[in-house]
Amino acid sequence: MICPLCGYHFNATDADQACRSCILHRNCELVRCPRCGYETIPDTRVGIWLRAKLGLQELATDDSGASTSKRPISLADLRPGQSGCVVRFHKVNGSAKHFMKLMAMGLYPGASIELLRRRPSFVYRSGYSEFAIDQELAELVALRLESEENPR
Repeated sequence: MICPLCGYHFNATDADQACRSCILHRNCELVRCPRCGYETIPDTRVGIWLRAKLGLQELATDDSGASTSKRPISLADLRPGQSGCVVRFHKVNGSAKHFMKLMAMGLYPGASIELLRRRPSFVYRSGYSEFAIDQELAELVALRLESEENPR
């Protein structure tokens, strides 16, 4: 299994270990990532189809490691006025606290955001809210561009 939030690869045993702390783990249909704690539906045909429709699937790569589909860009690479859909977060050591911080600010896989400003910090809009983050956090967010019709 692959966590759609942090991209961590884990198996069913690891997921079961992560779910043991929850009192509902015996009757729950969700799978919890042992790295970041994000809960998602298990890898079934329906789950794989749903993730593909939402744009949350893992990027396919060829033997050389090059992407066979359009590679997502980081939030730090957007220009003001561009918008995108969050695909996943890039991995870094000790990034679990970063994942929780980004999720609290409206960034989660499938969320649509628009970059408003790059300096002095990255200001983006998610829904009706605007948030400011630093360069380090902006580089963790992988996006798929929605359109380039509105550059400012």
